[in-house]
Amino acid sequence: MARKFQSGFEVEDFNGSAPFVHRPVEWSTSDIDVVGDAVLDTSIYHGGNASIKFNSGGSISRSASSMGLANFDDIYMRFYFRISFTNNVYRRILLVQDPGSLPWIGLSLKTDMTLELAIVDNSNVVLNSLVTSATALSINRWHMIEVRIKSGNAGVGIVELRLDGVSQGSNNSIEIPDNNAVFNLDGTGNLSGSNIWYDDVAINDPTGSFNNSWPGEGFIETMLPNSDVATGAWTAVGGAGPLFDAVDDGSNPDEDTSYVVSVSATLNNEVRFGLTDVSEFYQDGAEAAAVTVGILVKGTGTQSRTVKTQLRDANNNTQDGADFNWGDTTFYASYHPTLTIERTMGGSPVAITKSYVNGLQLAFIETNSNNREVRCTAAWVNVEFKEPRFAPIMQAIEEDWNGVIPVSVSG
Repeated sequence: MARKFQSGFEVEDFNGSAPFVHRPVEWSTSDIDVVGDAVLDTSIYHGGNASIKFNSGGSISRSASSMGLANFDDIYMRFYFRISFTNNVYRRILLVQDPGSLPWIGLSLKTDMTLELAIVDNSNVVLNSLVTSATALSINRWHMIEVRIKSGNAGVGIVELRLDGVSQGSNNSIEIPDNNAVFNLDGTGNLSGSNIWYDDVAINDPTGSFNNSWPGEGFIETMLPNSDVATGAWTAVGGAGPLFDAVDDGSNPDEDTSYVVSVSATLNNEVRFGLTDVSEFYQDGAEAAAVTVGILVKGTGTQSRTVKTQLRDANNNTQDGADFNWGDTTFYASYHPTLTIERTMGGSPVAITKSYVNGLQLAFIETNSNNREVRCTAAWVNVEFKEPRFAPIMQAIEEDWNGVIPVSVSG
């Protein structure tokens, strides 16, 4: 399975109050300790219904190990980037690092609006410039940025930079240690009241038959539980009655305010939910590159418990995620992705389409027979489509004219 991670920022909460200024869901944070450092923007986005906007500082991160990646290895990362002003400083926008050791690999936006991929120190001083883009970024426009990093000695390790699908160059002249990679989307630095945005992040590795190279274009939608299909021995706490109402938090995970809970000793105790449909503005045959599942879970007491997630399609074909085991946690632990599919489930897999996705159900299943308490406070499914919605078109028009829509008056 080559799609290791995807996020459209639909389930993040960057606008909480102390002590939960940000509740880690798909991302961890650094320096986001003041409400307003980073916000969920539901008016400007590339795919889905939200992006992350930085307007004063901070950064967000995701570790390779949490995606099942063995350190750097060979990764292909994509994100969409937007800036509202002509850059006035050497501004780092991506950092791939091992927090415990150097060198780090940084991608920065220069004052001429071109990109530079470089080996940097912990003060973002360039130690070795690797690739500089020939093309400059435009303001108020989404740009697709892709980076490949492959570990190895000089001549084996490689970095490559792509901008809007076009290679800007590669470099294999340096050693890239096989360290523990942490991917940081960076909003640090003085933004002078202006904004930068990120959206639709995807990370592939070269394994498997699909999504094993550059991610390319992608538009990520998020589906949330919206009906109870099977409740098993699970009960809801704090919801309006139906179990799904306790786990459909979206961008506002409320931790112990509402959740579903099981203390059953029944093996394979299952709660299963129907899901919201993806946007009506995708054509029915629109193809999806990957579907990923995420959950926020917690236990009580010091003993461990074992659970898994499961997707079920309209023909009752299923695919299980791997069992995962955790002990007591003070706060909810995020597991994403717990399960990924890149083709339909069942006997003769084919490309996933919008119609297929809208028939999916999500289950959360205990896989041991003890009676240790399990809580789930949020569950979600991310779907990446390879083509945009066919409507509405106003954002595309706005971007074509760099934010100014011309008006013609005649007669």
